[in-house]
Amino acid sequence: ILKELTRMIGQSSERLRAALKTIAYIDSIFARAKYSTEIIGAFPQVDNNKPIYISDARHPLLLKKLGRKNTVPLSFELNNDKVVIITGPNAGGKTVVLKTIGILNLMLQSGIHIPVNSNSNLKVFDNILIDIGDQQSIEDDLSTFSSHLKNLKNIIDNAALNSLILLDEIGTGTDPAEGSALAAAILQTLLERGSTVFASTHHGSLKVFAYNIIGMQNAAMEFDHSNLSPTYKFNLGIPGSSYA
Repeated sequence: ILKELTRMIGQSSERLRAALKTIAYIDSIFARAKYSTEIIGAFPQVDNNKPIYISDARHPLLLKKLGRKNTVPLSFELNNDKVVIITGPNAGGKTVVLKTIGILNLMLQSGIHIPVNSNSNLKVFDNILIDIGDQQSIEDDLSTFSSHLKNLKNIIDNAALNSLILLDEIGTGTDPAEGSALAAAILQTLLERGSTVFASTHHGSLKVFAYNIIGMQNAAMEFDHSNLSPTYKFNLGIPGSSYA
């Protein structure tokens, strides 16, 4: 019986494969549509000739965990600058900003509606390169600093005009003066490549560096001085403080 069934399936294998592929594609469309309804998703403009404009963006995981009303939206417009250096308080939302920008671009380029205002404009990138988190490893003989350095070398090797690069705590894990100098050199190199870069840091010298270099811009996560707590609001054009 099994041999006979296998023979019958084999005779129809191509049609069965085609049917499975079609059903999977339809299922994917319905899943994306259902997800879009759940998050009140939108499909923004996608124009590489216009500035990046993100309006009322939310990280999908925060949206799921906290709800729309309790999630602080991310909004900014990046015109002629290519490198944004984000400073601000510890636990103030710098990494979340980087991850929000990254995940929304990946979702959009996968044909998924995203939680932003529909008048936003995003770009299609050839590659998205990230250095977020610590890949420290005893087995691979990598310290915190060397793991970041290894990843940054790979990013520089692959960075191009149409790359989106997200760097968290650039220049960390070593002497602050040396780390800052190395971070400045890396950011300058990526600027020359024409890549779009968002980098967070606590190094004060990088704020001055960004202020003096054409094509770079400072940004800050807002801090409520009266309550001594972060507001998680992103402000482009001004540097922030760590408030350790």
